[in-house]
Amino acid sequence: MKVQELRQMMELADMEHLMKAFIESYKLLKKAQKEEIDPVIADILKGNTVAKKKTEEIVVEFEDLEQQIEEFIKNARAQNYIAPNRVIPKNQGRLKGLKKYDSGRYRVECDIDELCDLFLMLSAALAEPIKGVEYYLAYYKGENQERALYHALSFIDNIKEDELWMQVYEYGIKHNIKLSDSMQTKYEKRKNQNS
Repeated sequence: MKVQELRQMMELADMEHLMKAFIESYKLLKKAQKEEIDPVIADILKGNTVAKKKTEEIVVEFEDLEQQIEEFIKNARAQNYIAPNRVIPKNQGRLKGLKKYDSGRYRVECDIDELCDLFLMLSAALAEPIKGVEYYLAYYKGENQERALYHALSFIDNIKEDELWMQVYEYGIKHNIKLSDSMQTKYEKRKNQNS
């Protein structure tokens, strides 16, 4: 609900019910959330004004992001997120609570594919599409490079980036990755439109 709706409900509520609602809501918070909100609650109860917390803009270097993604993929392929181990501490595991091996593996592979999509877009945005394609072909879960390249082209097609699509297609041809005739037709059509 919106803050205004909450205020209206609180104005009509009995003080005892209001306190109970607050306490029960507080119990639902995680420990880290409680630690963050405790000073705010204390200030409000003391009658102090609470300054809104400004979110700091975090600048991430492309190389650092690439390294983090590669580390995540390496650990995901080694199945380090499925069960507690010495490589990934329990409190850092991203994929907690996976009961079945198959569903866990599928989830990890989907995450890897999404990271590959993200890396491809980031490298294209930074004018390094070839680096993105190489990364994509190295880490995409598909059985072979043909399938991975086809998926990359489909992904790029969905976001309507014709120039990037043609660069990725040309990379595939240059590296002897065989694609279907329909892909060649799409390439020629785009090439003619952009000429």
